[in-house]
Amino acid sequence: MLRNAVNYTPWSEEVRVAVDALGDRAVLSVSDHGVGVAEEELPHLFKPYSRLERTSRVQGTGLGLYISKAIVEAHGGTIQVQSKLGSGTTFTVTLPGALGEVTHAAPTICSAIGS
Repeated sequence: MLRNAVNYTPWSEEVRVAVDALGDRAVLSVSDHGVGVAEEELPHLFKPYSRLERTSRVQGTGLGLYISKAIVEAHGGTIQVQSKLGSGTTFTVTLPGALGEVTHAAPTICSAIGS
């Protein structure tokens, strides 16, 4: 998810990574202001060998998001995507917490410009 965000975001834009606790769950989000994904393409993002036609300038096999989803689900979590063509994308991973319920966690945010 992070590599995709960096690959599809212009140098002048931020890629943000945030980690937070929500009750007994850990929440990780990766957001960019890149090319975005059309609504009709969203259901295909997590399929094996799925690549968007307009992304030919970026090398890849189309397996990254498929593998990410399999790992997240194997750990009892979920992965969701929100995107708007031309405006960017946010992936959100929610995983069960290993330390029990956390009620006062401050979010951790990292951002980078370019790759």
